[in-house]
Amino acid sequence: MDKPQTLTVDAALRAHDVDGKELQPWPHPVNGEDLLDELVALIEAHVALPNDAAVAVAIWIVHTWLPGAKFHTPRLTLLSPIRGCGKSTLLDLVGLLVAHPESTSNISTAAFFRGISQRPQTLLIDEADRFLTDKEDLIGAVNAGFAQNGAITRCVGDHHQPHRFRCFAPVALAAIGNLPTTIEDRSIVISLQKRPIGQALKRLRRDQPYSFNDRRRQIASWANDNFDWVKSHDPSIPTEIANDRAKDCARPLLAIADAVGGRWCGIGRRALTDLYARREGLVEEDLALMLLRDVRGIFDEMQTDKISSETIVCKLLQLSDAPWSESHRGKPISKHQLAKLLKPFGIKSKSLRHGATTSKGYDREDFEEAFQAYLPPPP
Repeated sequence: MDKPQTLTVDAALRAHDVDGKELQPWPHPVNGEDLLDELVALIEAHVALPNDAAVAVAIWIVHTWLPGAKFHTPRLTLLSPIRGCGKSTLLDLVGLLVAHPESTSNISTAAFFRGISQRPQTLLIDEADRFLTDKEDLIGAVNAGFAQNGAITRCVGDHHQPHRFRCFAPVALAAIGNLPTTIEDRSIVISLQKRPIGQALKRLRRDQPYSFNDRRRQIASWANDNFDWVKSHDPSIPTEIANDRAKDCARPLLAIADAVGGRWCGIGRRALTDLYARREGLVEEDLALMLLRDVRGIFDEMQTDKISSETIVCKLLQLSDAPWSESHRGKPISKHQLAKLLKPFGIKSKSLRHGATTSKGYDREDFEEAFQAYLPPPP
């Protein structure tokens, strides 16, 4: 066998071992279909995931080896309702396969953008719900790194000269509950649950990171061979993925699926479509409960039992700490969306009389049963 050569395309940026040494490429051509099939099987052997979620994770792992091939790098957000659902295991497994893994359970804003600006890395943040939620600067930095031109400007040196720090880098986050909507909007969101009783999973040996070296070499070699094709390819986006930011997240992954070709063109699209459909259902459920809370606050604030739909929408849009200005696929909530979110509770609009005129609106007594069933008592 010939002596292996180091990767020729941007080797310093895309090809390093887990300890920082230059990674030697796989000595034979790598079949993309086989590679992704094996990654999916590896992920599903260690973590219980929703249908097709492992497909999205596998493609996301490959995308970390193609920095700059596309303008956006979607965040990989792993969410679970409680502990013990496998999110940390999945994050650790992802860390053993991505390019330049950098793991942390806490990070400052300065460490985030200075680290990325100094060296290539895929940042893996566990327990993000414990420290990220209230840090607006760090949230802004994570969001800025979603796009190639993302940067943070800070004054540095004795003369306090403004300096732009590059933030563009793949980021994976694991959290219990939810993360800020601005981060989730820029993410491929994987919602994990407790594994079914009786489902056997392999234990991830975190003390044996080199057991994944061959797989990493294969990914690096495939990325090296297909970088230019992925960069130039503009994939078609399924019509079900309608939000512009969701399209930005899907485009890098679908370009990889198309580069692999064959049945993966369809597999990749089906996986992302299913994930977004499932996520939209969960988001609407969360929004409905949030809407009940905010509508109750509006009734209390106005000290009235009847409010028009138009007034409720206007009041919702005035709530600066709520998502109503972009809750409907990035657009403000409308009277139609208001009615749609209230419909599962059996709450419907009715004609309200105001002197000689009438308008569509809501009566508080129609909300009382839902308030008592779904909301804690008001403070």
